[in-house]
Amino acid sequence: MRKINWREWGAAHWNQKSLSLPRIIFILALLLLLARLGIALFEYGQLAVAALTFPFPLDYGEGPMLDQTLRLAQFENIYRDSFASPPYTVSNYPPFFLLIQVPLAWIIGPAFWYGRLISILSTVSAAVLIALILNTLTGDRIAAAIGGLTWLAFPYILQGSVLNRVDALALALSLAGLYATVHWPNHPRGQWIAGLLFTAAAFASLRYLLAALFTAFIWLGHLESRRQAFRLAGIVTGSCLGLFLILNLITQGGFYLNTVVANLTSFSWLPVTSSWVNLYLYAGYLVIGSLMFIIIERLGAATRSWPLVTPYCLGTAFMTLTTGLANSSPADMIETATALCLASGAFIAWAGESPWLKALLVFVLAVQINLLIDWSRQDYIPALTNKMADTREVEGLAKYVQEAGGPILADEYMGLIPLNGRRLYFQPFEYKQLQAANLWNESQLVDSIQREQFSVILLYEPRDWSAISTRWTEDVRKAIYAHYRSEDTLAQTLVYRPQK
Repeated sequence: MRKINWREWGAAHWNQKSLSLPRIIFILALLLLLARLGIALFEYGQLAVAALTFPFPLDYGEGPMLDQTLRLAQFENIYRDSFASPPYTVSNYPPFFLLIQVPLAWIIGPAFWYGRLISILSTVSAAVLIALILNTLTGDRIAAAIGGLTWLAFPYILQGSVLNRVDALALALSLAGLYATVHWPNHPRGQWIAGLLFTAAAFASLRYLLAALFTAFIWLGHLESRRQAFRLAGIVTGSCLGLFLILNLITQGGFYLNTVVANLTSFSWLPVTSSWVNLYLYAGYLVIGSLMFIIIERLGAATRSWPLVTPYCLGTAFMTLTTGLANSSPADMIETATALCLASGAFIAWAGESPWLKALLVFVLAVQINLLIDWSRQDYIPALTNKMADTREVEGLAKYVQEAGGPILADEYMGLIPLNGRRLYFQPFEYKQLQAANLWNESQLVDSIQREQFSVILLYEPRDWSAISTRWTEDVRKAIYAHYRSEDTLAQTLVYRPQK
């Protein structure tokens, strides 16, 4: 047997493939992309660690989440069947995310870090699932890895996924259901596993079910697996409807009132338009690239990725309309970011036969990642790091809460209330929307303020927007200003105490 000279073989192999000009350019573009992704991942890791170690609330929505977790831990009904009487709280989401935290609340007590940890782990899982879906469809590991890593560079994910919020978990569950569908398209086990995961996603946050289930249905239909498609739809619809009816019966209609009625109080096209404009301005290369893939792929040989990427892009584009609802947040755009990452990975894999095109796509994506990093540093990271820098002043707010002898009203820092083992009394922004929709009358609360029943009122008023007028009704504000005096200002929060 002739002995192989590995040095000669390696040199020949390198000269044949690696030293071709398109391949060299592709490698250089890939190194540039990896460098930019490395910066994005490093900054995400920094922010995640900082969020885990910061003991106080970082977001308005974290307070209600912790309050609901603690109430569930005491076996209380968090879905009240009326908004008429105190405590004036709203549980906007189904209970799955909260139930995961309940054992930790029993063991550790009130804290934000375990909810944030679930979100961070869900975020990493979602990135892995994006890569797995792409690899299963395309067989291109580099393109699949690029798609997953790009997702972690998006500002929506950077900010929202380090908070005690439901979005990252719900998205990860929906992607897991989509991956199960892709991995086992013709096996009954695939439909049941996917159905279970889609149902779990729905009972974390319903909005994360629709685009993923629609995509799974279309993709199975494209494979001429219509029976499997309808079976999956039947499993998810039946299980979701059954759980909804059970929870609604147990709560005497409170589940529907909190998770449906309270979330549909108002709609505005302005935030929807703003979300679209910002996405195009800061992620325009990804948007254009996704549209190019959807159109150009049909002009050549068909791929397995197009029938999945296209319906998911369409479904998530439709779901951007939810940003027009009153209780929306930047996290509502993470599904759209997911669609763009799936499309970008699929486009790079599709261009595999054209090394020049593949190199160009990777280079453009590196430029895009740079823009996303700048966007994060400009608009998203400071929103959290500035609060972390106010630790001393937030400790001062926490001291006011600890020493309060009666109920407390707060907005941005309402999370300090359940953190100190007390129950929320009022969620101002949610009830302002309910009042505007004629679903709540503020007179009883106004009367309580006029009688100075609250020991402390904390009103957040940052320099860049009028949070107080946005979150509190006019009559409530007037009652506070008439019967309470401003005693202190800490962490951009006005501390009001009774005048008497």
